[in-house]
Amino acid sequence: MNPDNLQFVECTRDDASELAELRARAMEPSLRKVGRFDEQRVRSRFLDSFVTENTRKIVADDVLCGFYVLKRNSDHHYLDHLYVDPEFQGQGIGHAVMREVLRESEASGLPVRLGALRESRANEFYQSLGFKQTHEDAFDIYYEYAG
Repeated sequence: MNPDNLQFVECTRDDASELAELRARAMEPSLRKVGRFDEQRVRSRFLDSFVTENTRKIVADDVLCGFYVLKRNSDHHYLDHLYVDPEFQGQGIGHAVMREVLRESEASGLPVRLGALRESRANEFYQSLGFKQTHEDAFDIYYEYAG
C-alpha cells in the first residue's frame, strides 16, 4: 500500500456500520490493555456521534484502509477519531492523514487538538509529530499541535 496514493473520501450514512467495525478492530488491543474492551460500547460510542460531514474514509486502490473525523470549531480543529485498519498499520497511512490534517490546520491558522487512550501506541505517534500534552483524565491524554 503506497501512502502517496491515498484518497480521503466523504462518508455517507451507509458507511457508518463499516466504520464502526473498523474502529472496533483498531481499538481492541488498546482497550484490552486498560481493561475496557466492550463489544457493544466500542461500536455504539462511534455510531451515536457519527456525522458524515466531519468524516473521511481513507481509501487506497478502492480498499478502505481507515477513517478520520475532524471537527472544525471556531478556535481549533478537533481530531475526534483516526483509525487505520490493523491490516494496514505501519505503512505510513497515519502520517499521510496527519499531513493532510495539519495542512488544513495551518491554512486556517487554528491549532489541532485531540485525545488518545492511555496505553495506546497513538500517544507516541502524536508526540513524534510535535503534539504537546495539555492535560489528561482517567482514561485519555489530550494534546495540541499549534504549528
